[in-house]
Amino acid sequence: MTHHVLATYWQRHEFVFATLTPNEQWALHGYFVPYRQGLSVEELLEHRRVITKQQPALPQRAGRALSQFRQNDNALAARSASGVKAGTGVAIPTGGDHGLPTVYALVNPEIDVQKVARALIAMVEWERKRKKG
Repeated sequence: MTHHVLATYWQRHEFVFATLTPNEQWALHGYFVPYRQGLSVEELLEHRRVITKQQPALPQRAGRALSQFRQNDNALAARSASGVKAGTGVAIPTGGDHGLPTVYALVNPEIDVQKVARALIAMVEWERKRKKG
């Protein structure tokens, strides 16, 4: 079932979600609810029935986002097989891009305060290094 596959990715490989636009991520979360654990098949089907009544275009948007998610996951797997590792969160480059941190959008219906704190700390450290030298 799609929910369980996406829930596994959400728990173990959430960076794949960040390869999507925020709107695509919201569509996946809205329709497939991968961030919610322990839902029965009946609960998932009821959620989809209710949300489809509220947002009739959501199933189609979620389907398109799921297709893009699978393409991106396959591309990441191919890169990983060739020795390139995917990163997560905030990347602090050592050069290029004018030395600016790169931040990837990861939509999370439930705020992860620790991740927000780590991102802010990384940005503060980058700013301190920039001012020193």
